[in-house]
Amino acid sequence: MIRFVYIYLAIAFLALTPRFAAAQNENPAGKWKGHFSKDGVRVEATFNVKPRTGATFSATMDLNIAGNSAFGLPASECTYDGAAKRLHLVFAAAGGLEFQGTQVGETLRGVIGALGEYDSLTLTRVETPATTIANTAYAIDSVTIKGRNARLAATVTHPWEKGKYPALVLVTGSGPQDRDETIFNHKPFEAIADHLTQQGIVVLRYDDRGVGGSTGDFATATTADFADDAAAAVRFARKLPYVDKNRVGVLGHSEGGIIAMMLAAEGKKEAPNFIVLMAAPGMPMKTILVRQNEESMASLLPEEKRAEFQHLTEAFFDDYAKSNGNRTADSTRIAQFVERSFALIPPETENLLAQHGVTRESLIAQNLSAMTTPWFLYAVKIDPATYLSHISCSVLAMQGERDRQVLADENVAAIREGLSKTNSCRLTVKRYADLNHLFIPCRTGSVQEYPTLNAPFSAAALDDLAWWVKTR
Repeated sequence: MIRFVYIYLAIAFLALTPRFAAAQNENPAGKWKGHFSKDGVRVEATFNVKPRTGATFSATMDLNIAGNSAFGLPASECTYDGAAKRLHLVFAAAGGLEFQGTQVGETLRGVIGALGEYDSLTLTRVETPATTIANTAYAIDSVTIKGRNARLAATVTHPWEKGKYPALVLVTGSGPQDRDETIFNHKPFEAIADHLTQQGIVVLRYDDRGVGGSTGDFATATTADFADDAAAAVRFARKLPYVDKNRVGVLGHSEGGIIAMMLAAEGKKEAPNFIVLMAAPGMPMKTILVRQNEESMASLLPEEKRAEFQHLTEAFFDDYAKSNGNRTADSTRIAQFVERSFALIPPETENLLAQHGVTRESLIAQNLSAMTTPWFLYAVKIDPATYLSHISCSVLAMQGERDRQVLADENVAAIREGLSKTNSCRLTVKRYADLNHLFIPCRTGSVQEYPTLNAPFSAAALDDLAWWVKTR
């Protein structure tokens, strides 16, 4: 998914990251839910804990505070004492929020808080709906891909029958994600792999570096590093004995689409023979960030102030895209933006935000943390047009018209415009009226709606994808 940097949520979104299924009862792996009260306000917390190599774990947190939600906040520290069954989590992205608790069967009992103020919190392990597809119609192999600075744990699904098949490498969107691109109870990449493999297509999907079984440091990586990982996956796929090395493509979802563009534009050995842009940005990333901030602020601003906020936001991201990584200068930029934005909010709205812990100071701190990461400083400068104009292979662009993260009209138009500058590229566009960013039927397309949806990945989109890949 595209990483959110919403200035005005109670906890800034850093990523849309996976929810992981519960593992064995003697360790903390799984999904844990609980709630506590802070100054009379109910706070719902969900911890998503996943095993890594050895006896270590990674974790993310979802929060709901009086209707304001933040999903997939990564734990900057995650330690588990197996003998004492004690779990310790620190979330730097949430102002240093800390949890310390003891596992007692299917519960975690402890305290949560920051800066010396703690509240009791008991969480219960929740069984994740079983979505893994048991299918003997094709082979499922676990493999390891050696990248430049990471070893990627991956799954390859392929037909049992001998032959040379087309292959598709799946590249996730932003944020630390597993090979299924798990988001709440949705597993888009598992659905894609299952459907395509039954149609005679080899599919390779992998855990992001630093996630699940993959090594490497996610926190310090940029989009260029993730492109290196994807290139390693393409090289690996081409060497598989059942793959037609001249029919290897890359499907990139959301920011993963930019990675697909980067590989296709390079024209090197690892360049794919075709690419699929699934809900991929076509506009500059700074423009998408402007759109996301405008939408997040719409309910807080009087209508007559929205145009002013739009100009303010555009100027801020235009300026921030020139950042050279100087933290002092970036801190000044962010502080000025928050102060000027708050000046547009009615006093009664600002007071209401303050009651929920959202102040100018807290937002400056949260956004300084989010917007000075290597990933953000690199991503805010990305313009897909740079890559689109150098692509010569076939391209399939797929877009849900209820996508609220990557808006359909302007991004599809930008992809068309970028590819029009090359003579040899063949573009196919597929749009779906009722689908969101995850290609699931929906009502509004908002991120807050995701956990309420039970429908599977669109069958129509899967059929279109399989047909297009098979005809390359």
